[in-house]
Amino acid sequence: MLYMKQLFMDMPFVRTYLDDILVCSENKKVHYSHLKKIFERPVQHQHTINWEKSVFAQPEIQWAGHLLTKDGVLPTDTTKGQIQLIAIPRDKDEVRQFLGHVGYIQDHIANYSHRAAPAHGSLNKTNSIQLVAEMPICL
Repeated sequence: MLYMKQLFMDMPFVRTYLDDILVCSENKKVHYSHLKKIFERPVQHQHTINWEKSVFAQPEIQWAGHLLTKDGVLPTDTTKGQIQLIAIPRDKDEVRQFLGHVGYIQDHIANYSHRAAPAHGSLNKTNSIQLVAEMPICL
């Protein structure tokens, strides 16, 4: 993962996640110029591109649990569905797991800090786990 990030670190229009490469451009002309640069880099370092896995010039794309569009970034329906399936936390470990999952999309939850405060408060050493049952199910 770090290797991919370092491989493209001089290209501000590139984002990497594991072995996936995302190219963000203002318009098609610039995008094709960016793609040309991207295609040269793996060859220079003796890597190959999986063309069957590749998609190009898309108006929107699902990437790393988010839906990227020209209008902004949203959590995917799959990501939201997975979070909705999480059982109500019963102990501090489950609260931590829940907060980790929800924290991944916290930018898309209105008043996240306020809504998550009871869950975070239940992790305090001086609080008993009974606070978990009092957490509002509003995230």
